Amino acid sequence: MPEPKRLAGDDLTESWPDRCRVCLLPLPRNPDDSGICSRKCAGRKAESGRIAENREDLKRAILVEISALRKGTSVCPGELSHRVLPGTDQPLSLLRPLIFELAEAGKLRLSQKGTLLPWWKIRGPFRVAPR
Repeated sequence: MPEPKRLAGDDLTESWPDRCRVCLLPLPRNPDDSGICSRKCAGRKAESGRIAENREDLKRAILVEISALRKGTSVCPGELSHRVLPGTDQPLSLLRPLIFELAEAGKLRLSQKGTLLPWWKIRGPFRVAPR
């Protein structure tokens, strides 16, 4: 199978080269030249390429799911990912770059422990809410 031309996180890793091209998590201290954080992400490059090819449709699906939330509520990004990509193993790893892109564009809000944060400061569990 040929290598995908683009991966899901490529748009944001152009500005943030210290992030994984698949999942946008920080790269390890001594990364190789691939821009991939782990063997798990290396094995998901084909899936990430498909996400990159369908990014606009998937972003719309994320926004539709977010718009269905009651005012003042948020959703776990893992739950959101399962709704957008049902039947996919660990869909958050694949959709995290799109969620972060939407947050960067001002279409979503991300928070941790009730505090709004920019996507690059997220470490660990976070919540997603409409803008």
